[in-house]
Amino acid sequence: MLHSHTSPVTTISLCSFSSKYNSPSSGIFEPGFISISFAENIESFAALVATMSCGGAGKFKSDVDSLSYAIGVDMGLNAKFSVKELELDHAMIIENINDFIANGDPESEEFKKEMQQMQMFQFAKYMPYMQAKMQQNDSTQVELPSLYDEEFTREKIASYIGHSMGATAINLKTDMGLSMPFFNEGMEDASGVEDVE
Repeated sequence: MLHSHTSPVTTISLCSFSSKYNSPSSGIFEPGFISISFAENIESFAALVATMSCGGAGKFKSDVDSLSYAIGVDMGLNAKFSVKELELDHAMIIENINDFIANGDPESEEFKKEMQQMQMFQFAKYMPYMQAKMQQNDSTQVELPSLYDEEFTREKIASYIGHSMGATAINLKTDMGLSMPFFNEGMEDASGVEDVE
């Protein structure tokens, strides 16, 4: 359930959608990073998420508007909750999303290098950390390895995740004419969500 103070509809369920939808990403983030996608039944998802909007579904003039809002909500929720295990600053991820949308290039060598670094982090740090955490949950006292070091700082990982999400938004804007005002409103509304069950 989503619990939000930014909307007249304060609780909606996305449980039925969580197994169907994975955010269109660069393929870097495997389960544990990005959980909601737009692969199937996107109209249903967009209609459901549109009810979260302060103006309700009636404020959208087109399917692209409501879909843009839904994608913004999805990305905002992912930035806030999907990376919770990483203990990253949500505002920093959002800042990096917006920075990449304004100044980034998904085709640049710099971005490709960042995504390679993110993959290295995932295999060298994140996966061993999560494996140890699962063992710890099995009532075994396993010391958790460090997620961050000089090579992989919190700031760098927040930047990589934000830039990946920003690249997704740029690609969607190009491919489907994503409405950036509604996308941004969706991200902002998602930041007011306090809990996802």
